[in-house]
Amino acid sequence: MVDPHHTSTEGIEMGTMWGEREALMSVGFMRPPNTFSELQPTTTAPNIYSAYRLLFNTVSQRLARGEELGYEQYYSVDRASKSLHSLIDSIAGTSRDETLSTYPTSDLRKLEQHYIFRNQSEVMNFAVNNSSLLQPLHEAYDQIRNYFGESVQAVLEVVTDPEFVEDQELVIYIRTDISPDEALKKLEQIDNAWWLDVPADARKKLCINVEFI
Repeated sequence: MVDPHHTSTEGIEMGTMWGEREALMSVGFMRPPNTFSELQPTTTAPNIYSAYRLLFNTVSQRLARGEELGYEQYYSVDRASKSLHSLIDSIAGTSRDETLSTYPTSDLRKLEQHYIFRNQSEVMNFAVNNSSLLQPLHEAYDQIRNYFGESVQAVLEVVTDPEFVEDQELVIYIRTDISPDEALKKLEQIDNAWWLDVPADARKKLCINVEFI
């Protein structure tokens, strides 16, 4: 005797649901991954997509026809949904950790100890976006103290070319009260001792000048 609550079409769909459940198990997502290393390699992405698509499409079609889902169907959808959210969270978390691990926090702290920032956020953003300047900036501070004295103040400021808005450079202003001739002589000494050996790409974005007080 045929159960009046089931049709031949529904029987086919039930078989499909079990096939989808097996597909989900085969790609390893019937439980949420604990770490990013547990995620499947990128070559399994089509299988994962196919399994989830079939599952959710079948459920959507059943609901659209006003049919109720049994416990097994709810269970499969719930587990698949949790796995998807876990996958997204794992990828986002790993991306965030990688960003934090590559952000030059210690370098920026050291720069703040050595220099006075004019418009702090602008200076920090420029330094982060031009990370090749970080090492020359540390070296420059040592050279400045060597020739202008250990008590000298050095200021960092991002300067924009008024004719070319996108043309910016980071300027180190050495604040001093010595004579212009003496300041120029010390700058030349820094040039010969260190500056001319700084990589060209860094010198294009970095400038050293004197600010008389």
